[in-house]
Amino acid sequence: MRPSKGTSGYLLDTNVIVNSAISPEKLGKNTKRILTEKPTVYFSPISITEIEIKVLTGKIPQLRNVIDDLRDQDFIEKPFQSAHAADIKSFPTLINHDPYDRMLLAQAQSENLTFITTDRVLLKLGLPWVIDASE
Repeated sequence: MRPSKGTSGYLLDTNVIVNSAISPEKLGKNTKRILTEKPTVYFSPISITEIEIKVLTGKIPQLRNVIDDLRDQDFIEKPFQSAHAADIKSFPTLINHDPYDRMLLAQAQSENLTFITTDRVLLKLGLPWVIDASE
């Protein structure tokens, strides 16, 4: 199943969440519009896990109250489910790519969501429902 662009809303990649918190200038005009107009925008607990691990390993600075900040922006938590995990098989070319990205991509596909990312590998897949956050 391939979602059509924007059908059920948007799922934010972890890099978009981090950039919006510490480097909003890295987000493009279209992404800023989406985030401020507040259509149905989701975040995943997968991203929260990835953020916490990156903080613990020193890859990014501590993000204060990231979950509260997302909810304050009226973004909705989209639980990761077994069907999402099973959908990872849809992306065999990503077998050696970051597992968080693969899980988020599968979640977006399963839920018919447009996925917003800056990840060049994911953008090069050419999926119409994966959009560049820097645009």
